Amino acid sequence: MRFLICLLALGFLAFGCGRPHEYFPLKMGNQWRYKVNTGMDTFIQNSAVSDVVPGEMGQTYEVSGNLGVNRLAWKDGVLWASTLGGDRFSPAIPLLDGKKESISLTWAGSIYASGRTMKAKGTLVQDKGNVLVDSQKRSALTTLLTITLPDRIVIVESSYVRGIGLVNQTQRTTIGSTDRFDRGLEYLGGP
Repeated sequence: MRFLICLLALGFLAFGCGRPHEYFPLKMGNQWRYKVNTGMDTFIQNSAVSDVVPGEMGQTYEVSGNLGVNRLAWKDGVLWASTLGGDRFSPAIPLLDGKKESISLTWAGSIYASGRTMKAKGTLVQDKGNVLVDSQKRSALTTLLTITLPDRIVIVESSYVRGIGLVNQTQRTTIGSTDRFDRGLEYLGGP
Protein backbone atom coordinates (compact mmCIF):
# COMPACT_ATOMS: atom_id res chain seq x y z
CA MET A 1 0.00 0.00 0.00
CA ARG A 2 1.26 3.45 -0.91
CA PHE A 3 0.71 4.98 2.55
CA LEU A 4 3.34 2.68 4.04
CA ILE A 5 5.66 2.97 1.08
CA CYS A 6 5.55 6.70 1.63
CA LEU A 7 6.69 6.39 5.21
CA LEU A 8 9.99 5.77 3.45
CA ALA A 9 9.70 9.17 1.85
CA LEU A 10 9.75 10.90 5.21
CA GLY A 11 13.45 11.42 5.79
CA PHE A 12 14.43 14.76 7.20
CA LEU A 13 17.52 16.31 8.80
CA ALA A 14 17.14 17.71 12.28
CA PHE A 15 17.97 21.20 13.46
CA GLY A 16 18.13 23.02 16.80
CA CYS A 17 18.58 21.45 20.23
CA GLY A 18 15.92 20.28 22.63
CA ARG A 19 12.98 21.10 20.35
CA PRO A 20 10.45 18.42 19.40
CA HIS A 21 10.70 19.38 15.72
CA GLU A 22 14.41 18.54 15.48
CA TYR A 23 13.64 14.99 14.38
CA PHE A 24 11.50 16.16 11.41
CA PRO A 25 12.40 19.74 10.43
CA LEU A 26 9.57 20.76 8.17
CA LYS A 27 10.78 23.92 6.46
CA MET A 28 9.92 25.08 2.95
CA GLY A 29 12.53 23.92 0.46
CA ASN A 30 14.21 21.28 2.65
CA GLN A 31 15.20 18.24 0.56
CA TRP A 32 16.33 14.70 1.48
CA ARG A 33 17.76 11.62 -0.29
CA TYR A 34 17.40 7.97 0.67
CA LYS A 35 18.40 4.64 -0.78
CA VAL A 36 15.40 2.29 -0.79
CA ASN A 37 15.75 -1.50 -1.04
CA THR A 38 12.63 -3.53 -1.87
CA GLY A 39 14.44 -6.87 -1.86
CA MET A 40 14.10 -7.02 -5.64
CA ASP A 41 15.10 -3.48 -6.57
CA THR A 42 17.08 -0.54 -5.20
CA PHE A 43 16.32 3.09 -6.02
CA ILE A 44 16.85 6.63 -4.75
CA GLN A 45 13.96 8.39 -3.01
CA ASN A 46 14.02 12.20 -3.18
CA SER A 47 11.69 14.27 -0.99
CA ALA A 48 11.18 18.01 -0.45
CA VAL A 49 8.89 20.26 1.59
CA SER A 50 6.85 21.79 -1.22
CA ASP A 51 3.97 23.66 0.48
CA VAL A 52 2.41 24.70 3.80
CA VAL A 53 -1.40 24.41 4.00
CA PRO A 54 -4.07 24.45 6.72
CA GLY A 55 -5.06 20.99 7.96
CA GLU A 56 -6.90 19.14 10.72
CA MET A 57 -3.83 19.40 13.02
CA GLY A 58 -3.10 23.04 12.15
CA GLN A 59 -0.18 24.13 9.96
CA THR A 60 0.41 21.16 7.65
CA TYR A 61 3.46 20.60 5.46
CA GLU A 62 3.28 18.90 2.09
CA VAL A 63 6.35 16.77 1.44
CA SER A 64 6.52 15.72 -2.21
CA GLY A 65 8.68 13.00 -3.70
CA ASN A 66 8.79 10.31 -6.32
CA LEU A 67 6.52 8.14 -4.12
CA GLY A 68 3.78 10.76 -3.78
CA VAL A 69 2.70 13.58 -1.47
CA ASN A 70 2.72 13.38 2.32
CA ARG A 71 0.84 15.78 4.59
CA LEU A 72 2.50 16.14 7.99
CA ALA A 73 1.89 18.36 11.02
CA TRP A 74 3.48 18.86 14.42
CA LYS A 75 0.99 19.22 17.27
CA ASP A 76 2.00 19.28 20.94
CA GLY A 77 5.40 17.78 20.08
CA VAL A 78 3.94 14.83 18.13
CA LEU A 79 4.36 14.42 14.37
CA TRP A 80 1.09 13.39 12.69
CA ALA A 81 0.39 12.24 9.12
CA SER A 82 -2.97 12.85 7.47
CA THR A 83 -1.82 11.75 4.00
CA LEU A 84 1.06 9.51 2.97
CA GLY A 85 1.55 9.01 -0.76
CA GLY A 86 -2.06 9.86 -1.53
CA ASP A 87 -3.51 7.48 1.07
CA ARG A 88 -5.53 9.34 3.70
CA PHE A 89 -5.74 8.70 7.43
CA SER A 90 -8.78 9.83 9.39
CA PRO A 91 -7.96 10.98 11.97
CA ALA A 92 -4.24 11.63 11.34
CA ILE A 93 -1.86 8.89 12.55
CA PRO A 94 1.08 9.55 14.94
CA LEU A 95 4.60 8.94 13.57
CA LEU A 96 6.94 10.30 16.27
CA ASP A 97 6.90 12.08 19.64
CA GLY A 98 9.74 14.58 19.51
CA LYS A 99 9.53 15.60 23.17
CA LYS A 100 9.73 12.21 24.92
CA GLU A 101 12.21 9.35 24.77
CA SER A 102 9.73 6.57 25.59
CA ILE A 103 6.04 6.54 24.65
CA SER A 104 3.20 4.29 23.61
CA LEU A 105 0.34 5.84 21.62
CA THR A 106 -2.70 4.17 20.12
CA TRP A 107 -4.69 5.16 17.07
CA ALA A 108 -8.00 4.00 15.60
CA GLY A 109 -9.61 5.26 12.45
CA SER A 110 -9.91 4.77 8.72
CA ILE A 111 -7.42 4.58 5.89
CA TYR A 112 -8.53 5.46 2.38
CA ALA A 113 -6.20 3.63 -0.03
CA SER A 114 -6.47 2.10 -3.48
CA GLY A 115 -10.01 3.40 -3.93
CA ARG A 116 -11.44 1.89 -0.73
CA THR A 117 -11.83 2.81 2.92
CA MET A 118 -10.59 0.37 5.56
CA LYS A 119 -10.98 0.46 9.33
CA ALA A 120 -7.60 0.21 11.05
CA LYS A 121 -5.93 0.33 14.44
CA GLY A 122 -2.40 1.41 15.16
CA THR A 123 0.16 1.48 17.94
CA LEU A 124 3.27 3.63 18.05
CA VAL A 125 5.93 2.55 20.55
CA GLN A 126 9.02 4.69 20.91
CA ASP A 127 12.16 4.26 22.99
CA LYS A 128 15.74 5.46 23.22
CA GLY A 129 18.40 3.29 21.58
CA ASN A 130 21.62 3.38 19.59
CA VAL A 131 22.30 3.12 15.85
CA LEU A 132 25.35 3.28 13.61
CA VAL A 133 25.55 6.39 11.43
CA ASP A 134 28.64 6.78 9.24
CA SER A 135 30.34 4.04 11.31
CA GLN A 136 29.72 5.96 14.55
CA LYS A 137 27.46 4.81 17.39
CA ARG A 138 24.79 7.47 17.94
CA SER A 139 21.94 7.87 20.41
CA ALA A 140 18.58 7.57 18.65
CA LEU A 141 14.83 7.51 19.12
CA THR A 142 13.50 4.26 17.68
CA THR A 143 9.85 3.80 16.76
CA LEU A 144 7.77 0.74 16.06
CA LEU A 145 4.53 1.58 14.23
CA THR A 146 2.11 -1.35 13.98
CA ILE A 147 -0.98 -0.92 11.79
CA THR A 148 -3.64 -3.62 11.91
CA LEU A 149 -5.91 -3.77 8.87
CA PRO A 150 -8.70 -6.30 8.21
CA ASP A 151 -6.46 -8.50 6.05
CA ARG A 152 -2.89 -7.75 7.23
CA ILE A 153 -0.57 -6.30 9.85
CA VAL A 154 2.09 -3.81 8.76
CA ILE A 155 5.09 -3.04 10.98
CA VAL A 156 7.41 -0.11 10.32
CA GLU A 157 10.58 0.26 12.41
CA SER A 158 12.39 3.61 12.24
CA SER A 159 15.39 5.28 13.90
CA TYR A 160 15.85 9.04 14.29
CA VAL A 161 19.08 10.70 15.40
CA ARG A 162 19.15 14.21 16.85
CA GLY A 163 20.95 16.48 14.42
CA ILE A 164 20.35 14.10 11.49
CA GLY A 165 16.73 12.88 11.45
CA LEU A 166 15.52 9.58 9.99
CA VAL A 167 18.56 7.33 9.49
CA ASN A 168 17.00 3.93 8.76
CA GLN A 169 13.66 2.24 8.37
CA THR A 170 12.29 -1.22 7.58
CA GLN A 171 8.78 -2.34 6.75
CA ARG A 172 7.34 -5.85 7.08
CA THR A 173 3.84 -7.14 6.34
CA THR A 174 2.14 -10.20 7.79
CA ILE A 175 -0.77 -11.74 5.88
CA GLY A 176 -2.11 -14.82 7.63
CA SER A 177 0.96 -16.80 8.66
CA THR A 178 3.20 -15.29 5.96
CA ASP A 179 5.67 -12.60 7.05
CA ARG A 180 7.48 -10.70 4.31
CA PHE A 181 10.10 -7.98 4.06
CA ASP A 182 8.66 -5.08 2.08
CA ARG A 183 11.46 -2.55 2.03
CA GLY A 184 14.30 -0.86 3.83
CA LEU A 185 15.52 2.72 3.79
CA GLU A 186 18.97 4.24 4.34
CA TYR A 187 19.71 7.95 4.73
CA LEU A 188 22.00 9.42 2.03
CA GLY A 189 21.78 13.18 2.52
CA GLY A 190 19.71 16.28 3.08
CA PRO A 191 19.78 20.00 3.78
